[in-house]
Amino acid sequence: MHSLISPAALDNGQKSYRLFIDVTEPGCSNCCPYCYVRQVYAEKTVDDNAIENLCMELINRADFKADWDGTLLTFGSHSDLFMPELFPKFLSALEKVAAQGNPIQISTKQVITEKMAYELACRQARHNQLMVCISCPIPEDANVPKSAREPKAPSPGERVKDISVLYQYSIRNCLLIKPFISGITDSDNGFYWYVNQIEKFRPDSICVGTFYSNDSIKKRMPWIHSSTGSHPCLRHPLAWRDLQDVQTPSDKFIDDLNLWFKGEIPIVKSSPCAIAVLSKSPCPTRVWQEYEELCGKDNCQNCEVLVAQKTQSENG
Repeated sequence: MHSLISPAALDNGQKSYRLFIDVTEPGCSNCCPYCYVRQVYAEKTVDDNAIENLCMELINRADFKADWDGTLLTFGSHSDLFMPELFPKFLSALEKVAAQGNPIQISTKQVITEKMAYELACRQARHNQLMVCISCPIPEDANVPKSAREPKAPSPGERVKDISVLYQYSIRNCLLIKPFISGITDSDNGFYWYVNQIEKFRPDSICVGTFYSNDSIKKRMPWIHSSTGSHPCLRHPLAWRDLQDVQTPSDKFIDDLNLWFKGEIPIVKSSPCAIAVLSKSPCPTRVWQEYEELCGKDNCQNCEVLVAQKTQSENG
């Protein structure tokens, strides 16, 4: 059984500001064609002893810092933990680590029921501790190529309704348009589908994220256009998955969304930045330092200034 906790991999020798927690063996049965996670048809969860020891394992890590300004904890980098058969195990793990007070993030493509949202809300150790990212990288559009669709996941139109359910229980949410796939995400039909859903459900934040690709993805989606070069792909937390090419989000797509919604909804390129903007605190993963290409300080808060102000205040 693999360790439940893995750090973000940085190539500069500095400590990680983010830890990934999994309660399954690596693999996801959503089987989305654009995803680098190994595709399987049934996830295998870890045993109860591993969950029971999770908090102690976390506290004993040298790269873990407790509390709200500490390490970002991200669940489900290998699987969708909102699947009914996985959700109880996720809740057990969440309850163990939430007591430390850290910001917690999880993404899903599943339909979230009111009971699920209630269970999540009950396990928060502090208000707004948890942010749920609703993953909708493919718009509901008949023109989307079959090889890009997500046949094993609920439809995008069903997923975005999760936002309303999360609002009922005061759980922060982020519409996760990741990966950004040129020609699909930003097609005319795609753009206006997102606009309509955002107007209807008003997410707390929006993340338009990077598309990481490898040979397996290219075989499944041979028509994609990727670019290579200097990019944080080399420091991606799951870089060991042999990720080779990247496609950064379109600035025009983000600018058009900002123009449409007049800056009323934060739009970022990295989901931890959404946590930062909503809480008016520095980005927990130090995007402005570690992933500068994804920092949107011109259209966002300036985390570097926030850190300097906090340091000045602490030093009197």
